[in-house]
Amino acid sequence: MGGRKQIKDRSDLTQCTPKVLITGGSGLLALNWAISMRDRYKITLALHKRKIALKDVPVSFVDLHSDESFEQFLVNERIGIVVNTAGLTNIEQCEREPEIAGKVNRDLAASLAKICYKSNVSFVHISTDHLFSGEQRLVSETETFCPVNVYGQTKADAETLVLASNPNALILRSNFFGWGTKYRQSFSDYVIYANQNGEYVTLFDDVFFTPVIASELALITHELLNLGASGIFNVVSDDRISKFEFGMMLAKTFSLDSRLIENGNIANHPSLVPRPRDMSLSNRKVSEFIDRPIGRVQEFIDELYFQRSSGVEAELRKI
Repeated sequence: MGGRKQIKDRSDLTQCTPKVLITGGSGLLALNWAISMRDRYKITLALHKRKIALKDVPVSFVDLHSDESFEQFLVNERIGIVVNTAGLTNIEQCEREPEIAGKVNRDLAASLAKICYKSNVSFVHISTDHLFSGEQRLVSETETFCPVNVYGQTKADAETLVLASNPNALILRSNFFGWGTKYRQSFSDYVIYANQNGEYVTLFDDVFFTPVIASELALITHELLNLGASGIFNVVSDDRISKFEFGMMLAKTFSLDSRLIENGNIANHPSLVPRPRDMSLSNRKVSEFIDRPIGRVQEFIDELYFQRSSGVEAELRKI
């Protein structure tokens, strides 16, 4: 069984508490962000269609596609920070519907960034680790884009447009996990719940990433904002691991049946939409900027285990 990851009490984060609006408010990252930061910041979740309720976190239906409405909302609610987690992340759907993917992942991000710059509101855009070919490991922030699918291309275009329209923007590249809801599972949910139901899962041992728990991504983001950071940062774990290794680590920490986790190879699945086989990113820049290590994957899995015992999983599963 796992233990709690010891996150330092950085109470200085509360010296200044601007109101935070998180777009994509019904998504996994937004909800985990709100739960982990609601005792430090005044957070509002911006919703599109889905109605949700989260303790001590107000929600609001905001028309993000109307520049005038969005700008007026920022003024009326005195928003100080906008965190854009809205996006179309299903790789297969992006490939089938590139126009929609472009509007959601690229155009919306650029529009929100521009309005925030005009309104003197801090803007954070959540990007991805799908921006490159997958032929290099531990890629830095200065590497040239080389996406292999529509999803990666729209996210790469978004980064370029966001910085062009808002030079003060903070862009975070990451691959996160955390507890999901009944309507949206995370990767870790998929592995844990399938195992607990006695189901086999196949995880690739030739696909690598540097995953971080969503709550730590949120914490580091606010650290960066308080330090006046802008530009691009990779907010990822210290470890480069395979999807199969990640599943086995979950099995050990959550006392799962590791025999149900099968070792697979993406090379044997040519029908899948192309994906980078190595999505690992270097976190050296952010670690040096905030002057501390980001953390290892096992630490974050231990934190996920603690979140189960502390009620985070149950709270999200009620939504």
